[in-house]
Amino acid sequence: MKKKLLIGLIAFTMISGTAYAATAINGLYKGRAIVKVTVNGTEVKSIVPGQLIDGATMLPLRAIAESLGATVDWDGAKQSASITTQQQPTQTGLTLTQLNKLGESVGIVYQLDAQNKQIGTGSAFVVDGIAVTNWHVADGNAVSLMIDFGSSVQTVQVKDAVFKNEAADLIGFKVSGVTGLKLNTAELKKGDKVYAIGFPKGRFAITEGAYQFNSLVGTMVFDAGIGPGSSGGALVNSAGQVIGVVVGENDGSPNGHAIPTKKLQDELNK
Repeated sequence: MKKKLLIGLIAFTMISGTAYAATAINGLYKGRAIVKVTVNGTEVKSIVPGQLIDGATMLPLRAIAESLGATVDWDGAKQSASITTQQQPTQTGLTLTQLNKLGESVGIVYQLDAQNKQIGTGSAFVVDGIAVTNWHVADGNAVSLMIDFGSSVQTVQVKDAVFKNEAADLIGFKVSGVTGLKLNTAELKKGDKVYAIGFPKGRFAITEGAYQFNSLVGTMVFDAGIGPGSSGGALVNSAGQVIGVVVGENDGSPNGHAIPTKKLQDELNK
């Protein structure tokens, strides 16, 4: 999609304390001080350089626009310039029907102690016949996990995990009869649409948000609402592919955290 901005001048003013200094450290152009311009660290070259004129910094429109990936068209009759910029295509997202279908592969986890007493809840989802959740969901006094997918309820023993990685906060168990989700390990861009699917506070929920950034500890930060019990749930992209394992709750905070699927894929490859 293209967006056009019509302007009537071929220069703009930068508000800066240095703009009013009438020094000529970069030389002169027709008696005026030259202003050196860089875009993302690269100097912008143009026939007519940036200049200080009457206390304002005037920059070459075409050179600046093209250095930012835009195009400029000049209309001599109207004495006006038109700048055209490229915009990213809008992500359409998933329908509620599609999201609910994905939710069939996500189950609520009941932590059971040695007396078969429930001591907590979490979430899990299936990939290639493996029910994936967080290590901390199975850690502690839990001896077994009962996972309810709606269509089936399966109980697994914590000691029978097919993989477990405390440092990565991941653990997996063999299950059967549940359709698995697809993984996507590609890098995300800030603002990419995401959906958190899990069981916060023991109730099935799908929340929409956007990817923000990767934290210093390597978790994915996103702003879809989650809560206690969401741990181990699936974070999916707008194509319905799992991009992370939900690990942190954001009750009272704008952001939640998820373990990138690359770490999960490493465990599955083992």
